Amino acid sequence: MREIEHNPHEKRLTNGVWWALAIMLIVLWGGYFYFNAPDWWGVLLGLGSGSMLATWAIEKTGNKVPDIWR
Repeated sequence: MREIEHNPHEKRLTNGVWWALAIMLIVLWGGYFYFNAPDWWGVLLGLGSGSMLATWAIEKTGNKVPDIWR
């Protein structure tokens, strides 16, 4: 069995960026619905387009993180 090198002082990245982005997205959607009458065609088109883009990216990369992000 091969042993993996490990740096005990390696700084591990946290998911803090994703939590911040999720909170920001919730605030932006909340502000949109509070200050505007929702255009449901636009909302559904945006959600559908984002979902299709995410699905395409997962399919294209094989659900793997690019080397540059590691």
